[in-house]
Amino acid sequence: MELTATLPYAVKEEKYLRYINLKFGPVGKVASTEKNPNTSTYFYFWLRKEITTLELGNIVAVLRPDGELTFGVVTAMEAMMEIQSFLQDYLQYHQTGRMMVDQIPQVTVVKAEVITSTDRRARPVGTGIVY
Repeated sequence: MELTATLPYAVKEEKYLRYINLKFGPVGKVASTEKNPNTSTYFYFWLRKEITTLELGNIVAVLRPDGELTFGVVTAMEAMMEIQSFLQDYLQYHQTGRMMVDQIPQVTVVKAEVITSTDRRARPVGTGIVY
C-alpha cells in the first residue's frame, strides 16, 4: 500500500493494515492525563478539530509505537474549553457585549472502552495515533 508511508509508526504485521482506515487518516491522538489516566479497560484521545463524523458506538484502532493495534469502542465524548466556570464565560460576555465563540479554544476528548489488541495483552495504551 502506498499510503503506509504516512503512518507514524511501522505496523508490526502487514495484515494489520486492513484494520486502519488509511484513506480517511488519523482522527486523533491518545493522551493519558493525571486527571484521566488510561487503564487496561479504557483509553482517552483528543479528536482532530476537523473530524465531525466520529460518534458514540464507533470502533477505533490505535496504532501504538510498538506496531501493535488496540481496538476500542467510543463510549463518551466531552467538549472542553479553557474556561474555569460558567460565571467566567458569562462575565466575559457582559464585559465585551458580544459572543466570542471563535476566540476560545475547544477540544473534544473521547473515551473508548478497550475491545482487544493484536498482541492480546491487557495493558493500558500509553500513546498512539487513533484511526
